[in-house]
Amino acid sequence: MKKSFGQIFSSGLIIMLWLVGAERLVAADQLQQARVSQVIQDVRVLETHGAPRPAAVNDKVIQGMGVRTGVESRAELTFTDLTITRLGANTVFSFK
Repeated sequence: MKKSFGQIFSSGLIIMLWLVGAERLVAADQLQQARVSQVIQDVRVLETHGAPRPAAVNDKVIQGMGVRTGVESRAELTFTDLTITRLGANTVFSFK
């Protein structure tokens, strides 16, 4: 039994939408942690519990944590997918 163009198109569309959804889930999962890759001046890691502490290169930042930069300070975060985020002075970054 031959399939009509509509049936083939519908099947292909469903598969394509599933693949796009799966890719987004993987991408979102990769943005759940980062590491501090650059620290300039006053940069602090905001712990889930406890006082902020000075940040150091290679510190891991995960869910519930954050990074805060002070006056004339900068930081750079590198995510697991190698996305880089640069934080300027007086900035707070956190995972929600």
